[in-house]
Amino acid sequence: MNRGRRSLLTRGADVCGALVLGVFLLSGLFNGSALPFRWARQEMAVPTLIDPVTLASPSAEDASAFLASTPAAKRVAATRAPVEVAGLITDAYGPDPAQIIDIHPSEIWTTAPAPAILYFHSGGWSAGDRGSIPDVIASQTARGWVVLSADYRLAPEHPFPAAGEDVDRVIRWVKANAAVLGIDPQRLVLAGGSAGGHLATVAAASPGRFKAADLPAELAKIDPAVAGLLALVAPTDLVALHRDSSTGRDLLRAYLACPARSSCSATRLALASPLEHVSAAAPPALFVYGELDTLVPPTRHGDPIVAAWRAAGRRADELVVGGAGHNLDAQVLDQAFVDAFVDRVVRR
Repeated sequence: MNRGRRSLLTRGADVCGALVLGVFLLSGLFNGSALPFRWARQEMAVPTLIDPVTLASPSAEDASAFLASTPAAKRVAATRAPVEVAGLITDAYGPDPAQIIDIHPSEIWTTAPAPAILYFHSGGWSAGDRGSIPDVIASQTARGWVVLSADYRLAPEHPFPAAGEDVDRVIRWVKANAAVLGIDPQRLVLAGGSAGGHLATVAAASPGRFKAADLPAELAKIDPAVAGLLALVAPTDLVALHRDSSTGRDLLRAYLACPARSSCSATRLALASPLEHVSAAAPPALFVYGELDTLVPPTRHGDPIVAAWRAAGRRADELVVGGAGHNLDAQVLDQAFVDAFVDRVVRR
C-alpha cells in the first residue's frame, strides 16, 4: 500500500433523530449484573485526536498524569459540534463497575441485522473512558452501523491481564446478545485507539487468549473471533515501546505491574505483545499510524505487526499518515478509505 497523507471526508450533518428501539426494552440482555438499561439522549464525544491524552512528544508530566489516572482535558474538534445521539443504551457486560458498554444505534432503520464496530478507548491503559470515540468511528452510525464503546478495568489498580480479559468478555457478550442488539455477530469489527488499539489487536490476533477464569458458562461457549480489526496508533511490540520511550516504560510498569524502579522483563513484555501471538484465526486488519509518531513509530509497531499478520496467512494493510504524530488528528484520515475497509471485511 502506498503511504501518505489522506484527507478526511467530513460529514455535513450531525447524527440525529430518534430511533425506535423497543426490542431493547422488551428483551433482557444477559450480563450477570443487576444494572438495567439507561435510555437517554446524550452527546457522543467526537475528539479531534485519536488519543487526546497523549502528546506527540511525551513529557514526564504526561506520564505522571497517566499513572495518576488524571488525563489532560479532552479536546473536541472546534470545527464541528458534538454528535447528539438519540436512544443511547448503556448496560453492564460483567459484574465489575468498570465493565460498562454504550450502544450507539444505527441511524438507518432496517429489519436486517446491522454490522457493528466495538471500540476501545485510548489512555495508556491507565486512563480514558468509553465516552471518547473518534469521528472516524462515530460517523459509522450514519452509514448503517451500530457503534459500541466499552470501558475496561484500568491500571495500576487492575494490571495485566485484566483489560485483556475485559475485552475478551465484552466481545463474547456482544455476540451472545446480537439478536437483541439488532446486529449480525458475524459482522463485528474491533477498533481501538492507542492503548485501546493494542487491546483490540491482542483480542483479534489470538481470539480467546485472555479468557477470564470467572467467565460465565453462557459466555465461555461463545467464539470471540471477529470479522475485522481497525487499529489506530496501536502499540504492538511492547518490548520496543519499553526500550525506546521513557513514557512507554512508565506506562508499561503500571500496566504490567512490574517492580518499582526496575525494568519489565522481556518475557512479560512479550506475553502482552500482540506481535508475538498472531494466529491463523486473526481477521483482516488495517493498522493506522502517524508518520512522525515518536511514542509508537510505524517502523517499530506497524511494519512488524503487518508482517506477522501476513506470515500467519492473514490479510493486513498499513496506512501511515504523512506529517502526523501519535495524536493522530482524525481530520487528516481519509474517511472513505476507512469506510471501504470496514465495508470490505463485512462484505457490504
